[in-house]
Amino acid sequence: MTDSNPTAALPGPVAEYVRACNAFDADALSAVFAEDALVNDIRREFRGRPAIRRWLEREADGRVTLLIITHNSPAPAWSRS
Repeated sequence: MTDSNPTAALPGPVAEYVRACNAFDADALSAVFAEDALVNDIRREFRGRPAIRRWLEREADGRVTLLIITHNSPAPAWSRS
């Protein structure tokens, strides 16, 4: 991809996750997840949006989390089965 903004071609929910993560916006970040979503973080499970929100507030507060998209290309055919 030659686009100078590789985030622009990401699927909507993925682009919103990257934006919210880099803005350290726990409200927007937790909203990306389904109400009944499951996050597994190093063998710890957080079920449901409220639990995920609490996890984000504690551990994804911007101290070390920053997502930088440097390249975006379609998944190879073998990975879409």
